[in-house]
Amino acid sequence: MRAESVTQEIRRALGDEVSGLECLSLVKDGPEHWELIYHFEHRGRGPITTDGRWCDRADLAQLIFAVPEQRTLAERCLEEIEGTADPDLRLPWNCPGWTDQAEGWFEQQLSEMGHRLLQPIRSFYRHGLANILHAETSAGEFYMKASSFLSMLADEPRLTCYLASVFPDLVPRPIRINTERRWMLLPDLGNPIREATEEMKMEALLAFGRLQRQAVEHVDKLLHLGCPDRRLDKLDAGIEAIIHLDEATAGLSEEELEGVRMAMPQLKRIARDLAGYNLPDTLGHGDLHPGNIARRDGAYVFFDWGLGRVTHPFLDAWHYIVESEMQSIPEDEYLALWADYESRERLHEALILTKPLYYLSRAIDQCYFNLNFRLPEDTREWLANHLRMILNLVETK
Repeated sequence: MRAESVTQEIRRALGDEVSGLECLSLVKDGPEHWELIYHFEHRGRGPITTDGRWCDRADLAQLIFAVPEQRTLAERCLEEIEGTADPDLRLPWNCPGWTDQAEGWFEQQLSEMGHRLLQPIRSFYRHGLANILHAETSAGEFYMKASSFLSMLADEPRLTCYLASVFPDLVPRPIRINTERRWMLLPDLGNPIREATEEMKMEALLAFGRLQRQAVEHVDKLLHLGCPDRRLDKLDAGIEAIIHLDEATAGLSEEELEGVRMAMPQLKRIARDLAGYNLPDTLGHGDLHPGNIARRDGAYVFFDWGLGRVTHPFLDAWHYIVESEMQSIPEDEYLALWADYESRERLHEALILTKPLYYLSRAIDQCYFNLNFRLPEDTREWLANHLRMILNLVETK
């Protein structure tokens, strides 16, 4: 169940206003069942209209928890509210008061444009990288996106504005931005192509390949804008971080982790071999999948550039192929986009070489997230999955 669905149920059940702050625990306790525990901020002004009540630390001490481990989560939240514990690794939108400030800015921008709210502003999406609010207005639907300030991430409002200026048909232009807070107001782009046909998936991949091909000449400007440098020669730092993970952090057994460590020198060699092909670095999306692509007036529009970077083009190709679960790849058409740089045979070799590096890049990202976000423990399994894929690919080479 999404946080917004839980929020609506609390409003209905308690007759009071709340806002979700963060997911404290995520546990899969069945094939199709997950147990999630959320931390909500009380934003109401009136009494609760049911038999429920809000409790403080004194009340908490008298409560008996059906699951004793959940008491620790509740105590941590109260400690942070009381200021007796440092909210280490907490994101801005997970802090009390942030939602009021963000909704205030969002509503002010809409009002200045002459748009009237038809419904209260609601949470649309919340993650470690971003928080998105949604507004239904007299002029249609609008979104406000707040992006993270972590050093490995792009300044998304700034990057999106630049990309929209050079690729106006492929990247949506923010309507308003708050540069100090990395907030931006965005138009409704329509539905993402999550239910895309195989033909649409192929078209979108080729459209993004053409964007990357054109972006080659903008690499210096992208780096100047602060776009993270994730070129092949920068992988070593990420590899070293993985080598120094322990079993608990990696989510692997000792034997698996040792296998991953032994695979790292081979991945370094693969990166050096790939760098020997005459392929240019270009703009990378970092999270290219159908959920971040919309189709507007027959053209594909690419959004959600928080993980934007300068990198090898084929890393994004593999990301999209894996995440969209493509049944076949338009390899000839895709590689033809890069025919000015290498022969068809060598382009095919480079594409194959890139696959394990794609999983390495994902593992580096997830390793960074685990170290810099306070994530529910079970989401750390994502890092283990990427590391296992590396192990499988390298072992079978």
